[in-house]
Amino acid sequence: MGSPAVRSLAVLSFLVLSLCTACGNAPAETAYTPPQATGASGDWQNYVDAPIVDAAGAKGMNPGLETPEGAVVKFLSSRLRGDAGWKQAMAEPITRSAQSSLDEWDEWELQRFQLKARRLDDQASALVRVYFEIRYGDDEDSGEDEFDLVQQDGAWRVRSPPA
Repeated sequence: MGSPAVRSLAVLSFLVLSLCTACGNAPAETAYTPPQATGASGDWQNYVDAPIVDAAGAKGMNPGLETPEGAVVKFLSSRLRGDAGWKQAMAEPITRSAQSSLDEWDEWELQRFQLKARRLDDQASALVRVYFEIRYGDDEDSGEDEFDLVQQDGAWRVRSPPA
């Protein structure tokens, strides 16, 4: 595994990540490349290489807000980890409709997700369709729904998550 210094650094990194997650803090922002999409701009563009992300895959995933996909992945990976990082992905102010959707999300336990398609409506708004598997009490459900996104101050933000 390498020198004692490398092992110590690996252990320290693991402890810091564990403490951040335990305290409700998201991990440090990570580089993110959106999946490749096919189709014409203005139409729905399907992702061809989007991974399925579960709780294990979301542990170190905290992309920036440079793309609509980054905002959605930041929101969803935070929900999988159970920390508060998803709040950074939300547009301000939070509308009543968005708050209603967030209230529903608080009752769900996200199990996994996969980006499916996007539609860039213009330079400042987009929709991203996502496949979800959720647990709600003793029930489980799956399906696809869309995130509504908007650009604010040069960053993509979730205007409203699906509910």
